[in-house]
Amino acid sequence: MTLKAVILAAGYAIRLRKSAKGTEYEDLFSTTPKPLLPIAGRLAIEYITDKIREVNPPVDELIVITNALFHDQFEKWKENSPSGLNIRILNDQSKDNDHKKGAVRDLAIAVGRDNEVREPRIDSDVFVLSGDRLFEFSLNEMAAFQRAKKASILINYNCHSKNAVKSSAELTVDPDNRVVSFTEKPKHPKSTFLCPSIYLFTKSVLNKLPQYLKDGNPTDPIGKFPGWLYDKAPVYAFHTTGYLLDLGSLNSYLAADKFFRAKL
Repeated sequence: MTLKAVILAAGYAIRLRKSAKGTEYEDLFSTTPKPLLPIAGRLAIEYITDKIREVNPPVDELIVITNALFHDQFEKWKENSPSGLNIRILNDQSKDNDHKKGAVRDLAIAVGRDNEVREPRIDSDVFVLSGDRLFEFSLNEMAAFQRAKKASILINYNCHSKNAVKSSAELTVDPDNRVVSFTEKPKHPKSTFLCPSIYLFTKSVLNKLPQYLKDGNPTDPIGKFPGWLYDKAPVYAFHTTGYLLDLGSLNSYLAADKFFRAKL
């Protein structure tokens, strides 16, 4: 079974740009998509492609879906990418935050399941990764877990902070690690485990995207889709450790840069 990967990179970094207003980073954040920001001498997306390259059997295609504003920058990155991956860049044609498609719709476009935009249909299981999340855990181990469960996989990560869970998603699992509840941005988290926007969806689950969109469900954030999905198809939680870094604000960007510089 071949695997593909989708990096969602069509956002406009509104929160990040606001956090940098009046600082030396304002121009950089206003003109550069988060995955192409420099982190300790490399581009953020390269830390993600490193993880994709570790998967065996290998991921045979990486699809990066972005917007009209940043499309040319990603095409230029593709030409010079050191990853060695087979990369395809898609443009969702949105031009500003007020007219963005939303991450769920972008996923549907990327895998050829959108009800309006026609792209080649992907008939493989697919990693779905946010372009602004850097992580240490192994996608190869996640893929092995998926092969054992024969189902879609979410991440269950102990961030050691209930407050951090409030801005992410929280899972409840049964003794076999099957997901039995999914709460997006819980007001009162029950644990310190969060579910970041890093998924491995089966082909059969991707086939549910047209119905999800047709029914008028939210297209943003991407967590809305697994939150809708878990009681309609088997979904399991893969428990992980290691770093998990978000590039959502100036402080978190600077923390990520400092973290990786310390590893040089």
